[in-house]
Amino acid sequence: MKKKGFKFGKPKEKVTISFAEDHALHGLEIVVQKRVPVGVILGASSGDLARAIEPFISRIEAWNLEDDDGAVPVSRAAFDERFSIEDASAVIGGWVEAVTNTAPLDEPSSEDSS
Repeated sequence: MKKKGFKFGKPKEKVTISFAEDHALHGLEIVVQKRVPVGVILGASSGDLARAIEPFISRIEAWNLEDDDGAVPVSRAAFDERFSIEDASAVIGGWVEAVTNTAPLDEPSSEDSS
């Protein structure tokens, strides 16, 4: 028997990671799902790239990475081949920033702050 109750599903929001003009990765854009487990973000925030790369790649919707043959398909192998450790750190850092940067609530909290 199915239980009736409140069902809640977050929409599959996406964010785009991009880099400033003066950055070595300027021009690269990566569209990624915004929803990420807290533990992954905490690990990535603390610099644990090994723990963050696989969940990051599994959430990539698209990127504009190309080589001489054209578009590079999204994969762990492509990520490992084409990004130095510095670039990977910048990408993961951009991901953390993009998924944790939230807009303010439309309505103030019901808690009294006085």
